[in-house]
Amino acid sequence: MTVKGGYTSILHVALLASVAFISPATAQTVATASADADNGGQIADIVVTAQKREQRLSDVGISVSALSDQTMTRLGMTDSTSIIGAIPNMENSPTYGPGTNPNFSIRGVSQNDFNDGTESPVAAYVDEVYLVPTGASSFSLYDMQRVEVLRGPQGTLFGRNSTAGLIHFITAKPTDAFEGSIAGKLGSYRTREVTGVLNMPLGETLAVRLSGQYHYNTGWLDNRTGNRPDGGQSKTASVRAQLRYKPNDIITNNLKLSHDDARGVTYGNFHQATGQDPVTGDQFLIAPDQNFYGTGAGRDVFGYANEDKTDFGSVHRLRSANSTLVTNKLDIDLGRVVVTSVTGYNRYERNQNEDCDGLQAKICQTHYNPVSRQFSQELRAFANLGATRLTGGVYFLRHKIVQDTIAPLYVNTPTPIAILVQGEQVSKSYAVFGNAEFDLSPQLTFIVGARGSRDKKHNEQVLSYGLPCDAANPFPGYEGLSGTEVPVCGTLASNVFTDETAGGLTRISKDTWSAKAELDYRPTQGVLIYGSVSRGVKSPGFNNGVVAIGLPPSGYQFKSETLIAYETGVKSSLFDRRATFDLSGFYYDYNNFDTLSFEGIGSLITNTDARLYGMEAELTVKPVPELTLRVNGGYTHSKLFDVANAGQVVADRQMPLAPKWTTSALIRYDLPVMAGKYNLGLQASGRARGSFYSTPGNDTAGINPSFGIVDARVDLTEISDRYSVALSVRNLFDKKYISAIFLGTGIAGYRFGQYGQPRWVSLEFNYRFGR
Repeated sequence: MTVKGGYTSILHVALLASVAFISPATAQTVATASADADNGGQIADIVVTAQKREQRLSDVGISVSALSDQTMTRLGMTDSTSIIGAIPNMENSPTYGPGTNPNFSIRGVSQNDFNDGTESPVAAYVDEVYLVPTGASSFSLYDMQRVEVLRGPQGTLFGRNSTAGLIHFITAKPTDAFEGSIAGKLGSYRTREVTGVLNMPLGETLAVRLSGQYHYNTGWLDNRTGNRPDGGQSKTASVRAQLRYKPNDIITNNLKLSHDDARGVTYGNFHQATGQDPVTGDQFLIAPDQNFYGTGAGRDVFGYANEDKTDFGSVHRLRSANSTLVTNKLDIDLGRVVVTSVTGYNRYERNQNEDCDGLQAKICQTHYNPVSRQFSQELRAFANLGATRLTGGVYFLRHKIVQDTIAPLYVNTPTPIAILVQGEQVSKSYAVFGNAEFDLSPQLTFIVGARGSRDKKHNEQVLSYGLPCDAANPFPGYEGLSGTEVPVCGTLASNVFTDETAGGLTRISKDTWSAKAELDYRPTQGVLIYGSVSRGVKSPGFNNGVVAIGLPPSGYQFKSETLIAYETGVKSSLFDRRATFDLSGFYYDYNNFDTLSFEGIGSLITNTDARLYGMEAELTVKPVPELTLRVNGGYTHSKLFDVANAGQVVADRQMPLAPKWTTSALIRYDLPVMAGKYNLGLQASGRARGSFYSTPGNDTAGINPSFGIVDARVDLTEISDRYSVALSVRNLFDKKYISAIFLGTGIAGYRFGQYGQPRWVSLEFNYRFGR
């Protein structure tokens, strides 16, 4: 099948299927309401800010999924990464578990680099502030208004590095009412959680909203030997304070301060021996009876057997991952014109020890201690001129990250070494953007937008292989000390990338531009058919962290990737808004796509071309007011051209973290009980996805298998929503599945990875006051 044929067929199928499904006789006026209101048995429309202003989801010609606070609660979504359970064509495969760097993919597009100085093409925003370090986008979900997931490049309005799409977390804002809530949760593995919210008006112009959450659970992955804590232990604490100032109907200012802290023993690792085919370069799992290295049947290069359960011999602990976010949003509403200023500051720091082999033997250990600081400022204006609507503004971002990593290797061998990385990267971005909407007729709207950016980056780092001062006690104190404080006597090899050694190669200055053109057609009320073409850009960058010792200065930089994306879709409401159906199809043409590979112990980002196409669909039905049915699905087909695997064999591959299909579903029945004083909710939901490769080299040992899990929930709510109690079970059938795989080369002939959470029972209580 040719690329052109794939693109044409997928878009035609999406459009024809949608039009065939919809008849003008069944499309009715859309009711505007909150996301989860009953609304007389109709499905309430959701308000989103996908185009930097409030609009009904059904009026936005973008593939968007939106989750309300109530929906997230009912689905048991407790942290930012859990939203993937209800979003089509979305995945997360974190290397180090909760509280650390998420690895989101949207429509198969991701950046599977775990180094802290690399930005993802899936941009994460909190209240319109872009979070640069990926670790800062791992936090607890509580007191939220909604979460929006925008699929496809969003560079014109939202900005840099969103070629895959973006996730926008929107917190609940202060209101004029005195209200609040207190919620508690008890559950499996000694789960203890408490959440509190207090909203208070302070006179006629001020309102404050305070909220916070504490969560704790013990480990659920047994450490077999017992000399280290069990994996999966988690303790998080989060607080948020917001102050709204509204002196009149023109000015609204919202100041927010939040702090999130995560600690624990993260996920446990399994250890499995791998070999490599000398002809194809493919890395594969060694069979139990295969003596590949001459060290014994089914064993790795050091003679260690597979370990399916956690068996840590090194410190394995997230000492702290904390993020402090300060934002200020000022809106000046002048009637037809609204001027908005969004200011953000974020400080993120992670102090983490990893045992990256899952054995009592100390083969691979790491201590990460990066510190990230960023400041951003956006100033924009929106003008509603009737048939024409204009948005324009300017944007500035400054980000600095300091990396400090020490990784002792092969400590249980005669030749221990330690990888030490000390680096600093400073980035600045300047941008100007504009977007215009023109109503060509009551049914037809043309939208065009563009963004011009200048990115400047400066990166310096020193990587070295250090030798121990005492072979009997190599690299003491590495678990808690900076890499510069650990005793090292001699250097085996080094790679120095500084202004003195690399000259101008330590600096990048690049002008880029993004653009979009879209046509929206509304043949009848409740139906939107749209088509768009977009040019997305991801800024250039530097390979950082653990790179190959032999990497020349010219190999540190990787290029800016560009994307031409075509999309068409239909959004519809049916049967007097008792059903909604959204369908979209897309085709992406990538130039210089960022691709991560490994050279020995070091990682390396290079650029290659790529193509992908696919579709996603979301259907919600309320055949009767008490019954809600939701189902969604996504399909993606991807191709990376001319990618070398670990054996340096070049071939076309699939994108990593790109399952060909995803699906999730929910059925919920709400039944009035106790003379109508309470509502009994019965709910079942589930998620499944196909397998995917963990590496661009598509190694057999890097395949993350397909899986599916089912959840269940029963809740009882007082009719005024003042009291509620719920019993929920996640992973009802206790399905054992792999959540992440890390496959490197030259480390010891093995892979390690994590399993997803087992069956988890929770009892929840909630009390609301002041309504």
